[in-house]
Amino acid sequence: MKMLRYSAIALLGLGLTFAACKKEKSREGNVKPSTPDSYAPYTVGSSFRYQDVSTLNDTTTYTVTVTGDTTIDGTIYQIMQGSNGVTTYNSYDDQGNYYQIAGHLTYQQYSFGSFKSLYLKSAAPVGSSWNDTVSVDVQGIAQRGKLTYTMEQKAISKIVGDTSYTGVSAVQTSGSLLDLPLPITISLGTNFYASGVGLVETDTQTDTVRLIDYTIVK
Repeated sequence: MKMLRYSAIALLGLGLTFAACKKEKSREGNVKPSTPDSYAPYTVGSSFRYQDVSTLNDTTTYTVTVTGDTTIDGTIYQIMQGSNGVTTYNSYDDQGNYYQIAGHLTYQQYSFGSFKSLYLKSAAPVGSSWNDTVSVDVQGIAQRGKLTYTMEQKAISKIVGDTSYTGVSAVQTSGSLLDLPLPITISLGTNFYASGVGLVETDTQTDTVRLIDYTIVK
Protein backbone atom coordinates (compact mmCIF):
# COMPACT_ATOMS: atom_id res chain seq x y z
CA MET A 1 0.00 0.00 0.00
CA LYS A 2 1.37 3.42 -0.88
CA MET A 3 1.89 5.83 1.94
CA LEU A 4 -0.46 8.27 0.23
CA ARG A 5 -3.31 5.80 0.36
CA TYR A 6 -3.55 6.52 4.06
CA SER A 7 -1.68 9.79 4.54
CA ALA A 8 -4.35 11.64 2.61
CA ILE A 9 -6.89 10.71 5.22
CA ALA A 10 -4.67 12.63 7.62
CA LEU A 11 -1.10 11.52 8.31
CA LEU A 12 1.11 9.37 10.48
CA GLY A 13 1.27 9.28 14.28
CA LEU A 14 2.61 7.81 17.46
CA GLY A 15 2.75 4.11 18.32
CA LEU A 16 -0.12 3.74 20.75
CA THR A 17 -1.98 0.47 20.31
CA PHE A 18 -5.70 0.85 20.85
CA ALA A 19 -7.22 -2.42 19.68
CA ALA A 20 -7.61 -3.83 23.18
CA CYS A 21 -9.33 -0.74 24.56
CA LYS A 22 -11.46 0.24 21.57
CA LYS A 23 -15.17 0.29 22.35
CA GLU A 24 -17.65 0.66 19.49
CA LYS A 25 -20.76 2.57 20.45
CA SER A 26 -23.04 4.90 18.50
CA ARG A 27 -23.02 8.35 20.08
CA GLU A 28 -24.35 10.50 17.25
CA GLY A 29 -26.17 12.78 19.65
CA ASN A 30 -22.99 13.43 21.65
CA VAL A 31 -20.43 13.93 18.92
CA LYS A 32 -18.51 17.18 19.32
CA PRO A 33 -20.23 19.55 16.87
CA SER A 34 -18.20 20.76 13.92
CA THR A 35 -17.89 24.52 13.57
CA PRO A 36 -17.33 26.54 10.37
CA ASP A 37 -13.70 27.20 11.35
CA SER A 38 -12.99 23.58 12.22
CA TYR A 39 -10.21 21.78 10.36
CA ALA A 40 -12.18 18.56 10.81
CA PRO A 41 -15.84 19.19 9.87
CA TYR A 42 -16.48 15.47 9.88
CA THR A 43 -20.22 15.19 10.48
CA VAL A 44 -21.85 11.82 9.82
CA GLY A 45 -22.65 11.42 6.12
CA SER A 46 -20.01 13.90 4.94
CA SER A 47 -17.72 12.69 2.16
CA PHE A 48 -14.45 13.81 0.57
CA ARG A 49 -13.17 12.63 -2.82
CA TYR A 50 -9.41 12.64 -3.42
CA GLN A 51 -7.16 12.01 -6.41
CA ASP A 52 -3.65 10.62 -5.94
CA VAL A 53 -1.21 11.30 -8.80
CA SER A 54 2.27 9.79 -8.63
CA THR A 55 5.42 11.10 -10.28
CA LEU A 56 4.95 8.25 -12.77
CA ASN A 57 1.49 9.68 -13.58
CA ASP A 58 -0.31 6.75 -11.98
CA THR A 59 -3.69 8.06 -10.86
CA THR A 60 -6.02 6.73 -8.17
CA THR A 61 -9.28 8.26 -7.02
CA TYR A 62 -10.98 7.36 -3.75
CA THR A 63 -13.65 8.70 -1.40
CA VAL A 64 -13.51 9.07 2.37
CA THR A 65 -16.92 8.99 4.09
CA VAL A 66 -17.82 9.73 7.71
CA THR A 67 -19.88 6.68 8.61
CA GLY A 68 -20.48 7.19 12.33
CA ASP A 69 -18.61 7.55 15.58
CA THR A 70 -17.00 5.45 18.27
CA THR A 71 -15.68 5.94 21.79
CA ILE A 72 -12.02 5.14 22.48
CA ASP A 73 -10.64 5.68 25.99
CA GLY A 74 -13.54 8.01 26.79
CA THR A 75 -13.06 10.22 23.71
CA ILE A 76 -15.51 10.32 20.81
CA TYR A 77 -13.93 9.81 17.39
CA GLN A 78 -15.51 10.16 13.95
CA ILE A 79 -15.12 7.03 11.81
CA MET A 80 -13.55 7.83 8.42
CA GLN A 81 -14.08 4.98 5.95
CA GLY A 82 -12.06 5.11 2.72
CA SER A 83 -13.21 3.42 -0.47
CA ASN A 84 -9.61 2.15 -0.69
CA GLY A 85 -10.23 -0.01 2.38
CA VAL A 86 -8.53 2.27 4.91
CA THR A 87 -10.40 3.30 8.08
CA THR A 88 -9.21 5.99 10.48
CA TYR A 89 -10.71 7.66 13.56
CA ASN A 90 -10.57 11.44 14.03
CA SER A 91 -11.18 13.77 16.95
CA TYR A 92 -10.24 17.26 18.17
CA ASP A 93 -10.39 19.25 21.39
CA ASP A 94 -11.16 22.80 22.52
CA GLN A 95 -7.46 23.76 22.29
CA GLY A 96 -7.42 23.20 18.53
CA ASN A 97 -5.55 19.88 18.70
CA TYR A 98 -6.53 17.35 16.03
CA TYR A 99 -5.99 13.63 16.56
CA GLN A 100 -6.20 10.54 14.40
CA ILE A 101 -6.02 6.82 15.13
CA ALA A 102 -5.11 4.53 12.24
CA GLY A 103 -4.81 0.79 11.91
CA HIS A 104 -1.90 -1.35 10.75
CA LEU A 105 0.05 0.34 7.93
CA THR A 106 3.08 -0.46 5.84
CA TYR A 107 5.46 1.81 3.92
CA GLN A 108 8.40 0.30 2.02
CA GLN A 109 10.23 -1.88 4.60
CA TYR A 110 8.50 -0.22 7.57
CA SER A 111 5.47 -1.64 9.37
CA PHE A 112 3.34 0.31 11.86
CA GLY A 113 0.83 -1.15 14.27
CA SER A 114 -2.26 0.79 15.32
CA PHE A 115 -1.22 4.27 16.34
CA LYS A 116 -2.51 7.67 17.42
CA SER A 117 -1.20 10.95 16.08
CA LEU A 118 -1.55 14.61 16.97
CA TYR A 119 -1.43 15.63 13.32
CA LEU A 120 -2.45 19.29 13.63
CA LYS A 121 -2.15 21.95 16.34
CA SER A 122 -4.11 24.83 14.86
CA ALA A 123 -2.90 27.27 17.55
CA ALA A 124 0.80 26.48 16.95
CA PRO A 125 2.79 29.44 15.55
CA VAL A 126 4.62 29.23 12.23
CA GLY A 127 8.00 27.53 12.67
CA SER A 128 7.03 25.59 15.79
CA SER A 129 7.23 21.79 15.98
CA TRP A 130 5.82 18.96 18.06
CA ASN A 131 6.65 15.25 18.21
CA ASP A 132 5.03 11.84 18.43
CA THR A 133 6.81 8.58 19.14
CA VAL A 134 5.97 5.39 17.29
CA SER A 135 6.87 1.71 17.38
CA VAL A 136 8.10 0.56 13.97
CA ASP A 137 8.88 -2.92 12.68
CA VAL A 138 11.78 -2.75 10.22
CA GLN A 139 12.21 -6.07 8.42
CA GLY A 140 11.14 -7.94 11.55
CA ILE A 141 13.17 -5.84 14.00
CA ALA A 142 11.33 -3.58 16.46
CA GLN A 143 12.54 0.02 16.42
CA ARG A 144 11.63 3.25 18.17
CA GLY A 145 10.70 6.05 15.84
CA LYS A 146 9.93 9.74 16.13
CA LEU A 147 7.57 11.77 14.00
CA THR A 148 8.12 15.52 13.93
CA TYR A 149 5.41 17.90 12.74
CA THR A 150 6.33 21.48 11.80
CA MET A 151 3.86 24.30 11.16
CA GLU A 152 5.28 25.75 7.95
CA GLN A 153 2.50 28.19 7.03
CA LYS A 154 -0.75 29.50 8.49
CA ALA A 155 -3.76 31.50 7.29
CA ILE A 156 -2.70 31.28 3.65
CA SER A 157 -4.77 30.92 0.49
CA LYS A 158 -4.17 27.86 -1.68
CA ILE A 159 -5.58 26.79 -5.03
CA VAL A 160 -6.22 23.05 -5.28
CA GLY A 161 -7.48 22.05 -8.69
CA ASP A 162 -10.10 24.63 -9.62
CA THR A 163 -10.90 25.62 -6.03
CA SER A 164 -9.33 28.37 -3.94
CA TYR A 165 -9.23 27.71 -0.20
CA THR A 166 -8.58 30.26 2.55
CA GLY A 167 -7.41 29.85 6.12
CA VAL A 168 -5.02 27.08 5.11
CA SER A 169 -2.35 25.65 7.44
CA ALA A 170 0.61 23.67 6.06
CA VAL A 171 2.16 20.98 8.30
CA GLN A 172 5.36 19.20 7.26
CA THR A 173 6.03 15.74 8.73
CA SER A 174 9.41 14.03 9.04
CA GLY A 175 10.30 10.68 10.56
CA SER A 176 13.41 9.22 12.18
CA LEU A 177 14.51 5.90 13.68
CA LEU A 178 16.01 6.43 17.13
CA ASP A 179 17.75 3.09 17.70
CA LEU A 180 20.26 3.36 14.87
CA PRO A 181 23.89 4.33 15.62
CA LEU A 182 23.31 7.37 13.41
CA PRO A 183 19.58 8.22 13.38
CA ILE A 184 18.21 8.82 9.90
CA THR A 185 15.58 11.49 9.31
CA ILE A 186 13.45 11.53 6.18
CA SER A 187 10.75 13.91 4.99
CA LEU A 188 7.38 12.18 4.81
CA GLY A 189 5.44 15.01 3.21
CA THR A 190 3.42 18.16 3.77
CA ASN A 191 -0.31 18.31 4.46
CA PHE A 192 -2.49 21.34 3.77
CA TYR A 193 -5.61 21.81 5.92
CA ALA A 194 -8.30 24.36 5.01
CA SER A 195 -10.58 25.91 7.60
CA GLY A 196 -14.11 24.53 7.30
CA VAL A 197 -12.99 21.72 4.98
CA GLY A 198 -10.08 19.72 6.41
CA LEU A 199 -7.32 18.08 4.38
CA VAL A 200 -7.15 19.54 0.84
CA GLU A 201 -3.70 18.41 -0.35
CA THR A 202 -0.79 16.15 0.56
CA ASP A 203 2.59 16.49 -1.16
CA THR A 204 5.42 13.94 -0.95
CA GLN A 205 8.44 13.12 -3.08
CA THR A 206 6.49 10.47 -4.98
CA ASP A 207 2.83 11.52 -4.90
CA THR A 208 0.44 14.45 -4.71
CA VAL A 209 -3.04 13.93 -3.32
CA ARG A 210 -5.65 16.62 -3.97
CA LEU A 211 -9.22 17.06 -2.81
CA ILE A 212 -11.47 16.92 -5.89
CA ASP A 213 -14.84 17.64 -4.29
CA TYR A 214 -16.64 17.18 -1.01
CA THR A 215 -20.02 17.23 0.70
CA ILE A 216 -20.33 18.33 4.32
CA VAL A 217 -23.59 17.45 6.03
CA LYS A 218 -24.76 20.31 8.24
